[in-house]
Amino acid sequence: MDSTASFSFSEHLDRVASGPGVLRKGARTRARLKAAAARVLNEQGYRGMQITEAAEEAWISAGAIYKHFDNKRALVLEVLTDFIARNGELLMAVPKQEDKYQQLVATNLCHVNIFASNVGLMRCVRHLSDALPEFNKL
Repeated sequence: MDSTASFSFSEHLDRVASGPGVLRKGARTRARLKAAAARVLNEQGYRGMQITEAAEEAWISAGAIYKHFDNKRALVLEVLTDFIARNGELLMAVPKQEDKYQQLVATNLCHVNIFASNVGLMRCVRHLSDALPEFNKL
């Protein structure tokens, strides 16, 4: 695994938002908003999150959110979909071990680190998989 990889999803999104690959202002704003939403979700959960808090965290107006997402639900679904995909990337990046036991240990340690760094997001994934039919399909 890349030594610069972080298990914190919001830190990963912050790097995406400020990285060299994001050139257009709208794409940067969208990425900053997703990073902010990930931080708020991680701290407060889906029910506790207000879209205005994500806007404040991203340093944008609440109205600007609606240029990028239809509503809170759409924002959260995209953030959590990306979160699940990122988890898969991190797990697939675990270096292969010749010893199957060591491979199991390394993969589980990666999963534990992901969970420990994103407890609130993991809780949101569990909660929304029961509450939102479109999320459960993922």
